[in-house]
Amino acid sequence: IQAGINFATPTDSVLVGPGIYFGTANFLGKEINVVGIEGVEETILDGEGAFNIVTFANGESRNAVLSGFTIQNGRSDWAAYHTEGAVYIDGSSPTIRNCIIQDCQQYYYGSAIGLWHDASPLLDGLILRNNLSIHGGAIAANGVGDAILKNSSIYNNHATSTGGGIYAGWSTQKLR
Repeated sequence: IQAGINFATPTDSVLVGPGIYFGTANFLGKEINVVGIEGVEETILDGEGAFNIVTFANGESRNAVLSGFTIQNGRSDWAAYHTEGAVYIDGSSPTIRNCIIQDCQQYYYGSAIGLWHDASPLLDGLILRNNLSIHGGAIAANGVGDAILKNSSIYNNHATSTGGGIYAGWSTQKLR
């Protein structure tokens, strides 16, 4: 998947066939579509314990789209304090659509999705389940811009301190 992203140019689509893919994917600021063509049940991105499985941290806009994947097995420990989120969104505004994010454990903030520094993603049609963190079992929103969460299910996530589903902290939040 990362090789496809590396070679993609703006407006390209990286079409991913069914299977289990191990590793991570960084959008590298590219305005591209990365699509699991057979959908979430058939296209799995397994982080094998990586801190961030999918990263949007280079100013990506809503034209950077991730769709049709199950994303699972993200992990971090206390030394990885600010690498939270199997999907890590820092200062970017991607579109994440029709994905499942599950079975992730992050040490501090947001196991499934970590939102940082004016992140303003469109999160649509997501299932966030079976994730664990200290704050924000599913989502941690720290310094969010104008994030939109719609048509999504958040269940069976746990936080050992605050926000089993969603934790919002550090500034005025806009999570619609």
